[in-house]
Amino acid sequence: MLYEDIRIVRGVPALLRTLSRDHSDDIPKSWVRRAVVSYSQTETPTWRPSPALEILTHCADIEVLVRPPLASDEPYPHRYEHSTDTPKFPRLKRLDWWNHNDAARTEGINSIDAVLHNSPNVEYLSLWGEMWMTSLRQQRLTLPAVKVVHLREMNAIFLRQVCMWSLPALTHLVVESVLEDPEACEAIWEKYGPQLRVVEVGSQARATEYDHLAMILESCPGLTELNYYVLSANMPRVAGVHDGLKRVGLHAGVEDEAPDAPDVWRLAEDHIGVYSKEAFPSLTQFVLHGSRWSRFVLDPRFRAMEEAVRAVGRSLLLAADI
Repeated sequence: MLYEDIRIVRGVPALLRTLSRDHSDDIPKSWVRRAVVSYSQTETPTWRPSPALEILTHCADIEVLVRPPLASDEPYPHRYEHSTDTPKFPRLKRLDWWNHNDAARTEGINSIDAVLHNSPNVEYLSLWGEMWMTSLRQQRLTLPAVKVVHLREMNAIFLRQVCMWSLPALTHLVVESVLEDPEACEAIWEKYGPQLRVVEVGSQARATEYDHLAMILESCPGLTELNYYVLSANMPRVAGVHDGLKRVGLHAGVEDEAPDAPDVWRLAEDHIGVYSKEAFPSLTQFVLHGSRWSRFVLDPRFRAMEEAVRAVGRSLLLAADI
């Protein structure tokens, strides 16, 4: 278990010696499933490959790769001057990538495009950070196995890069504060909306004058499930009929995030009321997420809300009860 999850931040020479051992019956490198690789360990001040890159070449069975932001206690600046190689990740299933523009210029292990090109079986992408024009790539990158994309805080250029990819298996999109840039987001919905089945809007996507939920419903005709935070979402303006939506998840956050807010109940009632039977004929279930709901189960307001939902042939459930 010691080698299933490794962090390539400090003590790199010792880790490399361990993973380089050539004993057929005891090779820790075959145990590694997840690796966190700091950008401080993939500097390229010379043409010589970094020890971190050599470590990754020994981890053929890696399933999760994380490129996190530089920690506040890591020395800076770093030198990115020479190109790097890109290890092959044939079994990689998940990539969590914070984009480092200076490092990306060296391609290889520091470039998201290069890593994805060598990771044909990635199913889950978590992306955040900024991308500059110097890192933008116009070539079409096909990722045949990606099913879930989690867009965290990103700038418009990075979003445009994602729109240049081909993701034929994508059905599940999670969006965070990325929604604060409506124009860039419209490109995402236009490109991938028709194939999406589940959309989750995170708590960091604050309510603005722009109706993000209406854009999602309009751009995703095949959507079957929509989840969002009632405290940070605009009331969706519904136009026309949406035949596919079957479940709506309303998140109120956890109790320690903020004091008790009676308005949460009013918001939940208002949001539930938006999804009329005529506009959403296939909708059968509302699910309440977040610990704040749990202590109101016996409250008369919950019972009244539950009865009103049941009267039109739908159900109202706590996520914990599913």
